[in-house]
Parts: sequence; structure tokens; C-alpha cells
Amino acid sequence: MSFTKFFELTSNKVDWLNLTNRIYKAVNSSVQLSPQELVIVEDIPYYKGVTQLLEKTPNKVIANYFGWMIAMNLGDITVEKFRKNEFEFQKVNSGVEQQTELWRICAYYLETALQYAVSRKYVDENFTKKDKEEVRNIF
Repeated sequence: MSFTKFFELTSNKVDWLNLTNRIYKAVNSSVQLSPQELVIVEDIPYYKGVTQLLEKTPNKVIANYFGWMIAMNLGDITVEKFRKNEFEFQKVNSGVEQQTELWRICAYYLETALQYAVSRKYVDENFTKKDKEEVRNIF
């Protein structure tokens, strides 16, 4: 659906186009989307529900939530003291018994955030020119 329809879907409460364009700008991208641009919306009830939740939740609570989510998601790649605190929390919260080695965490982030770049590196280093030609001929 278009961003215009997406905006209407959420009762014109969340300007998804503006939000998306601001994210692109924040990461120094030159991408500038228009209201007619198509976007894939996979879970319509979720977006309707989250819009209702955002309407009735104080801004301070939303800001605190996002701040804690960032801290929780990046905590395991920060200083050792923070990593130890996060590990102690995970021991109680989910029963982990051993702290994950930092290099494994970094490898995981690389594999997930840069999956195409990592895949390309793997192909470059492990596939012959003949292998690559065979794949091209399949399509």
C-alpha cells in the first residue's frame, strides 16, 4: 500500500512517511520517499493496535521504553562493567549460566546486520570463477 493509505490505516495518527524519511536522514541517506511510495505492511492489526497504544501512552513512558530498549540491545557490546550487569540480569531472568564471549556477539551482529556483505565475502573467498558462472547460467 502507499504511505498515504498506511497513514489512513492508522487513523491519520502516525505519520509513517515522515518517520521513515527522518530515519533515512539520520543515517545520512539521500533517500526521500513520497506519499505515493509503496510500503509492505505485513501485520495490519499490529499497526492499528500500536497506534492506539501510542495515543494513550504518555510521551515520557514511550521515551523511557525506547531508551531502555537501546540500552538493553547494545549493552552486551559496551564496557565490561555493563556486560557483567547485563549477564547477571540474564542469569536471573532467563537462567543463562555462562556469559557469551564478546567475539561471538560481534560475529552475530555482523552476520545479521551485514548478512549480504558477509555472504558476498564468503562467495568471493570460497567459490571459483566456474562456480559463479554456473550460478549465473541457472537464471
